Amino acid sequence: AAGKAICIFMAAVAGGISAFAGMALSLPKMASALGMENGLTYSMKEYVLLFAVTITAVFALAGLLLVISSVAKDAKQATSIAPVIMVAMMIASFLTMVDGFGRAVENLGMANAVIPAWNAMTVMQNIMLLEYSPVFVAVTCVANLAFTAICITVVGKMFENEKIVNG
Repeated sequence: AAGKAICIFMAAVAGGISAFAGMALSLPKMASALGMENGLTYSMKEYVLLFAVTITAVFALAGLLLVISSVAKDAKQATSIAPVIMVAMMIASFLTMVDGFGRAVENLGMANAVIPAWNAMTVMQNIMLLEYSPVFVAVTCVANLAFTAICITVVGKMFENEKIVNG
């Protein structure tokens, strides 16, 4: 279980660093493309916060995928379930741009920070708009790390019961 987790998390960290690099390089260009170059300037603090949120979100998603791959009957089943989760997250992030749904999300307040993966999308949007709360960012990172620890514990328990892992 530990070997499986380490491999998955190493790949996740590499992907997270790559995602952060792409995001960091595109932020200034995105702001200017949206005509906000005068209104949005990012400091090192925002980049550090984005990096922390990205890495903890990647850990949470890798933990979830680790559980899914351990429960799946075979690799084909695991690889067919994972994209469904990713598509659902992308749809949810696009829905936040819809006025009514966006207001409903805002009304949830701090509850948004404790929902793994969702919290990262919410806080990243807020950081990019420079409308973030350091407490919200901290709760997001802690919630993602706690969720990751829970996932690792669940996988460890599943490996103790070989019937679950090996069918």
